[in-house]
Amino acid sequence: MSKLITRHQFLKAAGAAGAAGLLAACGGSGTSTTAASSAAVSTAPAGGEVSLSMSWWGGESRHEAYQKAIAAFMEEHGNITVNPMPLPDYYGINGENLVYQSAEWITGKVAGFFEWDSSAPKYKEALDEENRDGFTVGDEIKFGDHNGGFTKLSQGMAITQTCQHPVEAAMLINFILNEEAGASIMGSACGLPASKSGLAYAEAAGAIDPIVEEANAKIMAFCEFRPDPLFEDDFLKSPGTGVYQQVFDTMDYDNAPSSDLVELLLDGMQAAGYTV
Repeated sequence: MSKLITRHQFLKAAGAAGAAGLLAACGGSGTSTTAASSAAVSTAPAGGEVSLSMSWWGGESRHEAYQKAIAAFMEEHGNITVNPMPLPDYYGINGENLVYQSAEWITGKVAGFFEWDSSAPKYKEALDEENRDGFTVGDEIKFGDHNGGFTKLSQGMAITQTCQHPVEAAMLINFILNEEAGASIMGSACGLPASKSGLAYAEAAGAIDPIVEEANAKIMAFCEFRPDPLFEDDFLKSPGTGVYQQVFDTMDYDNAPSSDLVELLLDGMQAAGYTV
């Protein structure tokens, strides 16, 4: 896939950053099915005992929201068992890389961060009492005459092709996103709901965090661009080896001039599929 970008356009849009997230609701035990056979599955619930597994990423407040919503869903649907967690081993392995868990952030030695609007609460909650009251949602950084940021989903949901019970998985997703019982629990744990009904239920339940709402409003008022399909290509973003990492390392350790950094980044973007 080739996406045309001129160097002039790049310089106008420099500074934009983002990260992707995926939440998957998938089927439980039994023989795996192919995408073709899944498409032929009945659109009616199975009726018997059903087991689903579900995973997501995020901080503690998001984990708690999902677990409460899952419990409420299982209470309504007694024949469906949903096995959630988040992976605790991930935090054990990568904890040193999580800014909000670092001693420097907690004690107020880090001035700020560039993150999802939905991440603001966990950064505030991580601060010690001395620094928590000073937490504010800052303004987007403006580079030149153009706003370079772009918007994208904080977290989406998907059903795997090998799901044994796609109807029940869809029921779970619909419960969390669109129904009053689920949406009022989830609130803004994954960002402001894109679902109109889900947002209305969350607002009525007082479950929208004002910090998330403020951050979202500032992002939406500032950003000019939609998500770029190549921005998160592994060739560009892979930790340790991606072009973005090479640019950061060159800037941090080699003290290279900005013109060299731009050339390095644009060459990498061209290799990933952009026409520069």
